[in-house]
Amino acid sequence: MSAAPTAVVPVPCPAGGPVAGVPAADVPIACAPALLGAAAQTGSSGPAAGVAAAHALLAQGRLREAALGYGAVLSWETATMAEQARALQGLTLIARSSGQMGEALRLAQAALERDGRSMVGWTSYASLLAAVGQWQAAEAGFQRALALPAATAEEFLPALTGLGELMLATGRPASALACFRRGLALAPGSAVVRYGMGTALALMEAGSRPEEVEAEREKLARLEEEGRYLDGLREKVHVASPVGGV
Repeated sequence: MSAAPTAVVPVPCPAGGPVAGVPAADVPIACAPALLGAAAQTGSSGPAAGVAAAHALLAQGRLREAALGYGAVLSWETATMAEQARALQGLTLIARSSGQMGEALRLAQAALERDGRSMVGWTSYASLLAAVGQWQAAEAGFQRALALPAATAEEFLPALTGLGELMLATGRPASALACFRRGLALAPGSAVVRYGMGTALALMEAGSRPEEVEAEREKLARLEEEGRYLDGLREKVHVASPVGGV
């Protein structure tokens, strides 16, 4: 995406606090006291701390406050393109959760204009395209995400499962199974991955040889058993944080 980044319109905070900024045509965002308070508690300030605080509000389901926070981050002149992209990704999630799919797509595109090497950004954009039935563009988006280096399995897995689900929806269970098998290697206990594998196998039964389907079922059963074993170990292990109160 080589287009110029979507313009950000500054919106004054009526309470006289910091100026918030939102992409053009967004609902005006005023000020974010919850964001500022959360950032202050960390002893940090600036765009990076603001993004982290807004993410925390989003995780708590405080969508309005999180949106205010992301808007405040976009107003910071010192915010990098990557920080702006993360704020826009948060706004994308909020728009999607409220059913504003067109707005979510626009925000996701704006995020990618600022950081085209974000796996999270490409996965979010591709999942939105799939949700509105733009299968070919969605598949290209997931493939773009998977071509990027992933820092963690948590970043890589959603792109794999998203692509697998798209393959199922477009009648390619064998290709879907390959995606879910890769996902299962990363997260043996993932219910999403195991459900996807089971669905792919069920769809393959009509067109595959019985021995192939049975071999895949046995492999899935072994991996599920390993996942349950690992889950049992996790329940028995308590890791104490070196930081008090965490």
